Amino acid sequence: MFIIGHRGARAAARENTLHAVEVGIACADYVEVDVRLSREGMPVVIHDATLDRTTDGSGAVCTYLLSELKALDTGDGEQIPGLQEVVSLVTGGGAACLSRSRRRGVRRRSAACWTAMILKNS
Repeated sequence: MFIIGHRGARAAARENTLHAVEVGIACADYVEVDVRLSREGMPVVIHDATLDRTTDGSGAVCTYLLSELKALDTGDGEQIPGLQEVVSLVTGGGAACLSRSRRRGVRRRSAACWTAMILKNS
C-alpha cells in the first residue's frame, strides 16, 4: 500500500505549493499535484484554470507568462511553483508521471489540466 499526498499535503499547507510538497514528502510515498500551462506553454503547479481562488491574481492561468505567475502570492508568501521545481524537490531532479484530465465537452487549452504523481527519492 502507498500513501499519496494530495496536492502536496493540502490539509497541512496551501495546496500545490512547495511547502505543501515538502510536508507531503515527509509523510507520503508519492505526492500528487495539478499542472496547467502558462501562456508560453511552461508547466506550473496549480489546480484551478483561474487564479482567483488560490492567489492574489485573477483570470485564466494560460493568459499569464511564467514570470507573471511567479510574481503572484498564493498566501503565506508562497508562489506558484513550476513543475520542474516540484519534481526537483521531491526526487532530487528525477521525473514525474503526468496524466491529462479531460472534462467532457471541454477542448480549450485554458481548461487543459494534468495530474503529476511524483515518487520521492528514498
